[in-house]
Amino acid sequence: MAADFHQRGVRVLFPFMPWDRGARHEGRDGCEVIAENLAAGGADGVKGDTMNVVPRAFFQRLEVGL
Repeated sequence: MAADFHQRGVRVLFPFMPWDRGARHEGRDGCEVIAENLAAGGADGVKGDTMNVVPRAFFQRLEVGL
């Protein structure tokens, strides 16, 4: 799906909602899981819903792409 958007010049962002307690949790660091999903899905980044800052560990994990 991300490739289809990219062909049209659209960037793909995954939502990151730290307040969400109803989603399935992987039992691992959220930064690690998001980074893996971004790489697997070919997405361009994340949108930190309701976040006024991005934790350094989160940013560093995404920056190196795992």
